[in-house]
Amino acid sequence: MIDDDRLAAAVETARLPSRYTRAIRFQYFSTPAHVKEQRRSLVAVIMNNLVIKVANFSSDFPAIQQIRSLVFQSEQGVAADLEFDGKDEAAAHLLALLDGEPIGTARIRTLDAQTAKIERVAVLKAARGLGIGKGIMVEALALLTQAKMAEAHIHAQTAVQGFYQQLGFEPEGSIFIEADIPHIKMKKRLSQPEV
Repeated sequence: MIDDDRLAAAVETARLPSRYTRAIRFQYFSTPAHVKEQRRSLVAVIMNNLVIKVANFSSDFPAIQQIRSLVFQSEQGVAADLEFDGKDEAAAHLLALLDGEPIGTARIRTLDAQTAKIERVAVLKAARGLGIGKGIMVEALALLTQAKMAEAHIHAQTAVQGFYQQLGFEPEGSIFIEADIPHIKMKKRLSQPEV
């Protein structure tokens, strides 16, 4: 577990490599006519330098823990005992690396022989809006399809429900509160690759 002092230090140092932050700053201060093209170019450069891998729990979990602490605890106020619920060691994790630096993660848990739940999807604030979360989700869904899972579930924060709908998830049931944040259950049927 990251203590408060280490977490504060991590917040201060959680930045994208300088070449990306310069590009992002430039993007916000340029004229509107150029923003769309600059964004497309920036996203292409980032995607060429992005690696999304299945994490090795023992060696990668400290980086995963730091990302989740920054996103869920520092930004969203989720309690540490809710965020780190004792289910991490039995789950699969994805880790997104930009130029070797950890910037995003997701956790995948098997619920039964046909169903898995994608959880704890987190991307550092400086890297949001650049397609990294989508890349993580696409990789998670590909892994589940490869594992012959029939369905993927997610408890989506309502603020990002549209993001998951664009990936083919459908809402199910009513909005509920989890960790003091409105969520909605969503699911997606997975197509099986042809043999």
